[in-house]
Amino acid sequence: MKLYEITEKLNSVIEHGDLFISASDGEIFNPEALDALKMERDEKVNNCLMVMRQYETDAMSLDAEIKRLTALKKHYAGRAEWMKNYVQHCLQGERFKSDLFNVTYRMSKAVEIKDFRQVPEIYYKDQGEKDILKGQIMEVLKNGGTVPGAELVEHTSMIVK
Repeated sequence: MKLYEITEKLNSVIEHGDLFISASDGEIFNPEALDALKMERDEKVNNCLMVMRQYETDAMSLDAEIKRLTALKKHYAGRAEWMKNYVQHCLQGERFKSDLFNVTYRMSKAVEIKDFRQVPEIYYKDQGEKDILKGQIMEVLKNGGTVPGAELVEHTSMIVK
């Protein structure tokens, strides 16, 4: 039996809103609409199972499409990053302005951990974990102090407007 052969009554309940299904989790808010259908129990169960199978197939198709679109997104993001790096290389830190774009640069400082084993325990969030409190380290380094295993590095970021 094919999905299009489902009893017209069941199809009407599902397709025309007599049955309210949550978009987020698929919960049926009005199961009485299905219960009220006058058809044999076996026929109703078979038809419901066919609808269930169609929903599963639709979900698998959407998963495949999500994977395809995610790969495509990653592809174009990589191309954009490559082009940005190429423009940075061409400009060599020089500002650029045209009718369409304005390229400027921003200097920023960040903490770079060279050796996690050398960083003192007081700079860890939890004693057992390896989450380092880089904000505290940055304050120490900005004020002229030193932290073993960490250093302050400057980055130049290209801004395109």
